[in-house]
Amino acid sequence: MSYTLNNCIVKRDSIQNEHFVNCTKANPKFISNYGQNYNIEETSPAVDAGRDQCNNLARDLQDKPRKCAESIDVGAFEFKVEIIQ
Repeated sequence: MSYTLNNCIVKRDSIQNEHFVNCTKANPKFISNYGQNYNIEETSPAVDAGRDQCNNLARDLQDKPRKCAESIDVGAFEFKVEIIQ
């Protein structure tokens, strides 16, 4: 089996090999694991931790735009501060 994980946060003891590229072992600080809300908190280590690879990832799973000119967030959801006017 061949695999490569890019820009990820994993729960694994060792991630120092060729299968894990720009990955870290850390608490992703999801809004609610139990409520299945996998958006990330502002203090998450996933915020701006991804390498700029927006090729097919210009939008997240909630259709929010990713910051492709900057570092994208790791994971399925881009953290975005909502501006209320």
